[in-house]
Amino acid sequence: MAAYPDVQKRVQNEIDSFIGRERLPSWDDHLHLPYTQAVLYEAQRWQTIVPLSLLRYTREDTTVQGYNIPKGTIVMNNIWAVHNDPKYWKNPSEFFPEHFLSQDGTTLVKPEYFIPFTI
Repeated sequence: MAAYPDVQKRVQNEIDSFIGRERLPSWDDHLHLPYTQAVLYEAQRWQTIVPLSLLRYTREDTTVQGYNIPKGTIVMNNIWAVHNDPKYWKNPSEFFPEHFLSQDGTTLVKPEYFIPFTI
């Protein structure tokens, strides 16, 4: 956050306006802090800590986007590639918390292609 003072200030203002400085935050507060949540999500997307998911295998023959995958095939998700795909993210190499906000900036949005740990 030190590298993004405007983001830091906006998070602090959101926390101060909803929680104030007289009490500690609680888990229930996160529902009222969409920008703060968006910053946390964006940090997980932007610097994906776990780039590959755990190994999985198919339990039956299946088809994914036209590819036949036989039963027993080991599969692994490339989380880093999904989190950096310009098809899903505007300017994926930039830290941009608005990726996780509605167009009016008031509601947290968690897209299905945000998979910080695994599917």
